Parts: sequence; C-alpha cells; structure tokens
Amino acid sequence: MRSETPFSNSTAMAAHVQDRRTAPQQAWAEASSPMNSPTTSSDDGSDYRVDYAADGNREDDRLFLHDKAPAGWPRAGTPVDKGSSWRAWSFGWRSSSARRVPVLPCHLDSTVVGGPARRRSRCARLCMTFILAILLVAVPASLYLRSVPDEPVVPVETLEKEWPHDAPQEWTPGHRPLFMDAAKAPPIELDDEPPAPSSFSAARDDPLSVAGAAALRSFPGAYTRATCGAFPSLLYDASRKAAAHWQGRLSEGLVNRTLDDCRVRNYECFGVQWIDGELYVQTALPAGFQSRTMSYFLQLWHTLKSGHEPLENFEFVHYTGDSTYGTDLPYWSGSQPIGQHSAFVVPEWSFFAFPEAGMPSYEFGARRSRVAGAATPWHKKRPEVLFRGAILGSARNDLERHMAGFADDPLLNIQRARHDNFIPGHDQCHWQHLLYVDGWAQSGRLKYQLQCRSVIIAHPTGFHEYFTPFLRNGTHWFVLPPPSVNETQWSVLPSFVRRVRAEYSSDRLVKMADHAALLAQWIFDPVVRTCVTLDTAWTYARAMTYRPTRVREGYRPLEELLTRHVWDALVEGQDKIEALERTIEEVQRERDALRAAMAEYDGFTEGMPALDVVA
Repeated sequence: MRSETPFSNSTAMAAHVQDRRTAPQQAWAEASSPMNSPTTSSDDGSDYRVDYAADGNREDDRLFLHDKAPAGWPRAGTPVDKGSSWRAWSFGWRSSSARRVPVLPCHLDSTVVGGPARRRSRCARLCMTFILAILLVAVPASLYLRSVPDEPVVPVETLEKEWPHDAPQEWTPGHRPLFMDAAKAPPIELDDEPPAPSSFSAARDDPLSVAGAAALRSFPGAYTRATCGAFPSLLYDASRKAAAHWQGRLSEGLVNRTLDDCRVRNYECFGVQWIDGELYVQTALPAGFQSRTMSYFLQLWHTLKSGHEPLENFEFVHYTGDSTYGTDLPYWSGSQPIGQHSAFVVPEWSFFAFPEAGMPSYEFGARRSRVAGAATPWHKKRPEVLFRGAILGSARNDLERHMAGFADDPLLNIQRARHDNFIPGHDQCHWQHLLYVDGWAQSGRLKYQLQCRSVIIAHPTGFHEYFTPFLRNGTHWFVLPPPSVNETQWSVLPSFVRRVRAEYSSDRLVKMADHAALLAQWIFDPVVRTCVTLDTAWTYARAMTYRPTRVREGYRPLEELLTRHVWDALVEGQDKIEALERTIEEVQRERDALRAAMAEYDGFTEGMPALDVVA
C-alpha cells in the first residue's frame, strides 16, 4: 500500500484564513517572500501579509476619485474597501466591480423631453434611432436563441482530443504559481489504462526492468532502506558515485561555498536543511524559476516526510536550473553532464509540474501517451521518423542545419516545431519511430516517448539522469553510431534508419517498443522516485563531516510555506468569486436601469426616419 502525508496543522490553517480575513494592518516583510511575493511571517509568526484596511467611507478611500454618483441618479455599487479585496484589485478584478449606471446626455435629461418632434435635436433623433436599431436586432436574436435546442453533451473523448491545443500556462513575475501535486487525480478522466507490457519477452532481453517491476508490485508501502533496497542497485548509482567523490570533504565550508555560488547564479537554486525532523528551505527565490522551485519543494516535502527511518541532520543546496554547468560543487540536481560525478542526481522538477509545456502533472501526460500508444497497433503507425521540438542546445542546432536535406526523404519527418506543424506529445505515438535529441539538460520529452510503444532513435545523450543507466542500446532504443571521418553526426541518420528497418523485423521492433514501455512503467513510478530521493538523502547525510544544529538565517519551515501557499490560493480564489458575484449584481442593476430608461423614452419612436435612410 502507498501512503501520502497530509498536512498536520488543519487548525492552524483555519486560523490562518481567519487572520487573513479580519486582522487589519499586519506587517510583513516582502524581502523574504518564498515566491517573490509578500508571504512571510512576522517575528511572532502571527501573520505575514498586510491588509491595507480602510472603512471605505471616506472620499479618498475610493479606488477612483472621479467615482461619484451624478445628481438624481442612485449610485450603482459601493466603494470596495482596500482591506478585503486588495488581492482581487491586483489581479484586475477591481476594474469590473466599479461599474455605474450610464448618465444620459443633457439634451435627453431636459424639460423638453416628450415634447413635439420638431423640437428634438438631430443628436436626439440619432440616439433614439440607434437604440431602436439595437432593439430590432436584439429581440429577434434573443427569440431565435431561445428556440435553438440545447447542444448535446460533448463526449470526454472529444474534450481529451482538444485539450492539448490550449495555450500553455504562463508564469509571470507578478503572479504566484498555483499549488500542484502529482499525486492528485488528473482534471480530465481518460480511458481505462492499457494492458501492461508483457514481461515474459523481456526476461531475457531486459532482466533489470523485470526485477524492478516485480519489486514495485510487491512494495509494502513503508519507505525504509530495506524496502527501497529491493529495487536494482543501479537505480542509486549516481548518488553513490557522488558520495564517493566527496567522501571526507563534504564539510560546512564546502556547503557555504555552494551557497555563495548559488548567490552568484542569482539564486538559480535554494538551500535546504533537515534539522530534528523538520524541513527548512531558503525563501529568497527568483521569479523566473518559481514553477521549478515549487515542484522541488513538493518533491522534498512529500519524500522526506514519507521516510520511516530516522534521518540525521543534514543540509544541502538544490539546483533548479537545467544542469550544473561549469561547477564542481555538491549540488542536488535533476541531471549533470556525463563524466561528472559531483552532483547528487534526483528526479527532476517536471515530474511534479510542467506548466511551461501546458501539462498539469507528469502522470496526466504519461497516461495520455500510454493510452495513445497502446491503441495504435504497430502496422497502423506511420512508418516515419518524427521530430517536433524547439531548437535548444548544440545538438538541436546541428540538426536544424540538416533539416533542409531531410525534407525530400520519405522516411524522415523532421521539422522545427511551429504553430502550423505542432503535434501534441501523445499524438506523436502514432509514428513508428521517434527521434530524441538532448535540449539544454534533463529530458522533458523522453519520459513520454518511452510510453508510446514506438521505437526511439536517439542522438548520443550528454546528460546523466537517475534512470539513464537502465537505457540499453538495442533493447530500449537505438543510439546513432559515431560518424566516419567525412561525415557528421546527422548525416548518418538516413542510412541508419534504412539499416534498422532492413535488419530488424517488425516483431523485433515491437518487442523493443514494449521493453521501453515496461521500463517507463516502473522507473518513473512515484514510489521509485521517492526511493531515489530518500536514498540520496541517506547517502548524502552519511558522507557529511558535520551535523547542522541551527537554522540558517532566511530559512523557513517548508510545511508552513506550503500550507500558507495553499490557503493563499484558496482565499484568493474565494475573493475572485465574491468579486464576480458583485459584478453580476451590478450588471443586472445596469440592465434594469437601461430598460427603465428605454421605456421612459419609448415615445420617441414616433416620427423617426427609416433605418435605411439613416444608414
């Protein structure tokens, strides 16, 4: 059985929400915000955000100083106090809540209204003609819309097919990311899971995957050294090589040097401490890496709270960039260049959230790829090598220079991704061959390509991730061979593809695709990822030459930050709902006032010129 660690301070959460709603003018420090926004505690921990409270009755408390009710007209809406809705105002909701009843022109609000037609000015006749035209169009349109039958319910399959074309979520510096947890259910229900790849054919070709899948099926649910040790030891190869690299040298001075390097990198990283069973994190975070940092926060909190064995005090620095370029320091990182052993490699950030690519979680995207790959038999997949991706990194820059030469090859469908040729990740599972090329660092798309039951042709990778040692050339994918003297790496691609299709039967290629899917099914499972992170913590703590006992300045309890972040999002959402309700009420009042005004001047229609003459 698997267990998740819930928040343990529900009472504190409720009190926190009450403080947010009632306590006026509580001071907070913006500089120590966890997400570059004012979310830090005061010295006594009572509150962490000022509410600019005001009674809203004074003239200078209104949002717009010109917001005055005209004489003879009731004011629609009341000034919103700055304490209860400053968050709504900062997100643009205040502007929609300050609507007022329209003021009629002075010539319509005069004593001659309703008098003879000859005394009406030309402006009055044009205004009333315009109102009549609106009525002549709006009334038939409303009658037609009421007569149209309700649209049928759109099936989930259609919504599922259209979902990837939505615009990706953007994270602007002025907004904090929403709380995302990969353990939550996906927002759209998909079809039933496809049958798992058979492990019988892999027993000879891929015994490590068979052993890993068996250990996952029998995992008891308690994360200990013994239960995590049931997985193949190659799973923990990177962290143990890093521990051997730093054995006897992982001192407090080295950690301080790493923190100094982190500051030089403009906090493309953050410090972490585990002291007496509590997790503390550095709160000075850059806006550009909010989603990555939040994902690593969730991974660390979920993982270290899931352990069932005592963990000694330790501290480290977590890297949030693409990879640890140009440094030989003991960072925790999602990947490191092949040949280096200084970083402690852990599962990277996109497992918990990937908003830049429009994915709510890894589980959601991976399930879509599994369903699409299993639903399309091999003989119905397109016999081409497909690539759609951004041009990031030196390998993809070299590939772009060769794309023009691949355009006439019927087996190569290789293009730079654009709006007019974009193919969602799960739809790429309808091709027999997928091309994998390194980007800046850790593989964003490889985790999904392995689920497609397609054969992957890979450019030699230059980065090491925790699952990299399990990928075998000829078993899970094909790696392009090195070029000859007069060739480049990409010039060998056309001949290599033809050689693969000539020398390997369809049955053998199908088995290779199944081996890749079986590997992805167990090695990317949350249980395995948790064991990898826990083993890294155990190995790192043993390699340290000291034990931290005090919390560093600027560090905050991670659970407190996550709790406040969740309730910030909930309170913020509730404020937006209330602002929308106020806006709806104001629009209804405006509509009623407009109807009353039109009824008052209904007599103006007599003697008006025809609409076609006015047009």
